[in-house]
Amino acid sequence: MSKNIKGDIVFRVRAMFLFMLLFAVGIVWKIFSLQVIDGEKWRKKANQTYVKERSVPAIRGNIYADDGSLLATSLPKYRLGFDPKVSLLNDKNLKIYEKGIDSLCILLSNYYGDKDAEDYRTMIATARDKKLSYILLNNDLVDYQTVKKMRRWPVFRYGKFKGGVVFVEKK
Repeated sequence: MSKNIKGDIVFRVRAMFLFMLLFAVGIVWKIFSLQVIDGEKWRKKANQTYVKERSVPAIRGNIYADDGSLLATSLPKYRLGFDPKVSLLNDKNLKIYEKGIDSLCILLSNYYGDKDAEDYRTMIATARDKKLSYILLNNDLVDYQTVKKMRRWPVFRYGKFKGGVVFVEKK
């Protein structure tokens, strides 16, 4: 009886050894198959679905203290542009343009101080005649508080689609 149990245990150990050996051989065969036999196919598929890294500039924001109070903030700057072609779209936009363009040019001249009102009017009229859809009125950057004030100016108060004002945010 003792020999039979001993033989039974030896048989089970050998069976487990054989099973583990076949399992290990199966894993090695699968690795070989993936890398050598089907390797080129999988490399092409990996190149097609590979996610490429790119840099995205961070949006500036607020810095808070550990108690939650605001320490510092960064405000965006804007460039002032104008779409003179908006006034040609319909009669309502044309009336807005004709009624407020002189006052707008005076305000632009007073704010920037680089040209007189007539120069701004000529620049806008020339762009309008050429049917340009965007002109840069001045290259200087303005802060958010100034943008809020400019949005109340004649022509600009009607927004982008009726007045033609375009504020381009610069980071």
